[in-house]
Amino acid sequence: MTGNYYSRRSDLLACHLTNYFAFIARTTFLAPKIIIGYAPAVRTYNLRAQIDNKTHERILIEEIKLDDTRQLQLMSEFCIDMFFKEDPGTEGQTFISRGWRDLKLRAMRQAQMLDFSMPTGGNRSIFVAKNLCNDIVGCCEVIEEKFDLDYLEDFNSIGKRNRKKTGRMRPIIENLSVDTEYRRRGIGFDLVNACERAVQGWIPKHDAIFAQVEEDNMSAFKLFRQAGYSALFTDPTSTKVTLDGTLFVREMTVSKVTLRKFLDNDVDFQLF
Repeated sequence: MTGNYYSRRSDLLACHLTNYFAFIARTTFLAPKIIIGYAPAVRTYNLRAQIDNKTHERILIEEIKLDDTRQLQLMSEFCIDMFFKEDPGTEGQTFISRGWRDLKLRAMRQAQMLDFSMPTGGNRSIFVAKNLCNDIVGCCEVIEEKFDLDYLEDFNSIGKRNRKKTGRMRPIIENLSVDTEYRRRGIGFDLVNACERAVQGWIPKHDAIFAQVEEDNMSAFKLFRQAGYSALFTDPTSTKVTLDGTLFVREMTVSKVTLRKFLDNDVDFQLF
């Protein structure tokens, strides 16, 4: 009886947390960003085989169909776990605090899936990297959303939400993550390349693709620079979410660098 009671309480609390995080996702959840929107699938299932130069392990870069609930759920869990498993302040936690953190992670995974079902009115492509065991070891997506490129000396004078209202739809790479055991093997580069090829097949056409990385994330910055991206400006008013909030999550201000790469739309389009 007691176990069932606490199980019901846990499920109810997770439900409330899910609604809370889903609200954040639709408003200010920016880094790691829970993506807003769902666009109908316009391409077929795509696979690309990559042989890891270090381990000779075969890695598959796979595009997820936007109506494949199971794969989207696995991608959501991987994305949230990768972004938050290295969250500082987790050592030395009590059993209760660890349980509370796990409950928040559970709710965030559910909120990520809820966000996948929300309409956006734009294009969107999602990719995962899988090993021979069919486990996800990397993920990335590119989505059309309003994005203003005007550099403002005083970002605080207008705010991110107002800037997005004045921006036009642009393709932005988001949620790029690779499992720690599979990093420095070119998987991140291949995921970014898959996003670029997908955008080249979108309608309407785009002549450039964008990404945003935290200013102190040197590994991500280096990856995009090597992939041909150039830094445009730094936005000191961006935000990210951490799990160290007393009750739920805590939103903190960070600086993000916006990068751009021009696309060659004259070449024949072939995703893989």
